[in-house]
Amino acid sequence: MSLIYPSSAAWSAGPDGWLAIVERVNWHTAGAAAVHGLLALLALGVAQTAMPHRALAWRQGAIALLVLALVQLCALDLLFVEVVRTVARAGGWYQDRRKLQSLFLVVLLLGGLVVAWRRAVEPAAVRPRRGLLAAQAARPPEGDAWLRTGMGLLLVVAVLRFVSLHATDQWLGWRIEGVSLGRWIEAVGLTIVALRAGWLLRTEAPGTGG
Repeated sequence: MSLIYPSSAAWSAGPDGWLAIVERVNWHTAGAAAVHGLLALLALGVAQTAMPHRALAWRQGAIALLVLALVQLCALDLLFVEVVRTVARAGGWYQDRRKLQSLFLVVLLLGGLVVAWRRAVEPAAVRPRRGLLAAQAARPPEGDAWLRTGMGLLLVVAVLRFVSLHATDQWLGWRIEGVSLGRWIEAVGLTIVALRAGWLLRTEAPGTGG
């Protein structure tokens, strides 16, 4: 098992390989899962105190963080990869699976670019005016840009692990100071979410005058 995160090379065929990985989860992986879980609780706290236009986004972020914690602790991405490989071998399309993986990544990339364009490029004031009262244009935009940025980094890493292309696995496994690049990206995403949550709890909690 990898020191930082279990790789597909740690697999042995069948569900026993997945169980072996789960049983050997080290403190690095368990610690990362715990950080995701604690941050999920913090996000729930933000959702209770944040302004109404941000509350739903933080509830969704909390759920996503809990799911990511479970994925890491139980190595569900590796289980998914092994199940797909087993099905591919049984179905006779094992050699073609990389084409499907690449196509899936392209679709996700295009979808992400569309969402980013709508959120960042299109003027925020234009969206509420479409088919709604002009007075609604004065409302602040829904969601939280900092939360989207941090969660976006975490979800990108998670998706790349589920897709598990050889090139992306190598890229995520590249070591910097003994820590995989995937872990560094996760650390940046978690830090962004944590700092934003701390700021909102300080400025928007009841009695803070935010």
